[in-house]
Amino acid sequence: MKYLIFWLYGALLVGCGAQQGSSGEFECRATDGDGVRFVEPLDGSTVPGSFTIVMSAGDLEVQPAGTMTPGTGHMHILVDAPLLGPGEVIPADEQHHHYGDGSLTAALELSPGDHTLGLQFADGAHRAYTGAGCSDEIRVSVEERARP
Repeated sequence: MKYLIFWLYGALLVGCGAQQGSSGEFECRATDGDGVRFVEPLDGSTVPGSFTIVMSAGDLEVQPAGTMTPGTGHMHILVDAPLLGPGEVIPADEQHHHYGDGSLTAALELSPGDHTLGLQFADGAHRAYTGAGCSDEIRVSVEERARP
């Protein structure tokens, strides 16, 4: 009997894990494409080494990190890194910038040259939402710094 209980408990855990990681749970709930996007700078812009980014959440609800209300989340900017798949945890490093306080503006400093910026909406545990309206991507060209 004891082994049967362990087997049933294990089967239940495996079943729940498969459901929790399903992509449907992490699909965007933006309507009519009114999801996250870069407001400034625009795609193809030339920017100085230090610049401000303005983001929009469209009709998605922004909540601070740690808030686990389904469908809500916060922004992440990915610098020269691919967008993540549904449910993947967005790392915190030099390429992945977290705005878990719910910010929709950010100061960024980049080296001169061409860069790809990704904007990705994620839940309170930093798990990526995907689908139409949950991400945006632009390219910017960072100016050479003026020499004194």
